[in-house]
Amino acid sequence: MQLSLGLPNFGPWAGPDPHTLLDLAAAADTAGVDRLVVSDHVLLGRHIDAYRWGRFPTPPDGPWLEPLACLTAFAAVTSRVRLSTGILIAPLRPATVLAKTVATLDVLSGGRVDLGVGVGWQREEYDATGVDFSRRGDLLDQTIAACRALWTTLPASYDGEGIGFRDVYCSPLPAQARLPVWFSGTLTDRNRVARRRARRRMDPHHGRVDR
Repeated sequence: MQLSLGLPNFGPWAGPDPHTLLDLAAAADTAGVDRLVVSDHVLLGRHIDAYRWGRFPTPPDGPWLEPLACLTAFAAVTSRVRLSTGILIAPLRPATVLAKTVATLDVLSGGRVDLGVGVGWQREEYDATGVDFSRRGDLLDQTIAACRALWTTLPASYDGEGIGFRDVYCSPLPAQARLPVWFSGTLTDRNRVARRRARRRMDPHHGRVDR
């Protein structure tokens, strides 16, 4: 059994004195918590009523600290607790930049990163970033596949729809031999992609939780 603790990197906790989050991270590390989890919004549109999983925790103008930056700060004040996103909206970030940022965090933390990823829910966030909301599931798959290529070999190559590179070097590689990636998805009859990802994660022949 493992104990994960979600630290609120949004709302009042991200206000005038967000250093309180660092104190909480350090205390959780000392207390034996297994994993610290932070969440993600790059930006928000006005229509937070589209959130389907209860009451949204902030108004549209509420502050949200960038999760990977938060985890980097947590790494500096902790020594053993694992550092996780739950979730990071991966399609909103260029794969090469995401791969470099996560690998850097894994190296600085001594191999303590668990990357939780998903597609998010708000169309305005995609529109403002210039990313096709209708392709978000496919873009998630391709982004993580491209990251995995960059985390695995030097040089790396990947050929996907809209994401591609050949014989490039993204160094350093993560400290972990295979950095864990966790996919999030709502399991409904219409969401076949999410179910496929879940089956892939549970298949012991696929090893870790991702592709």
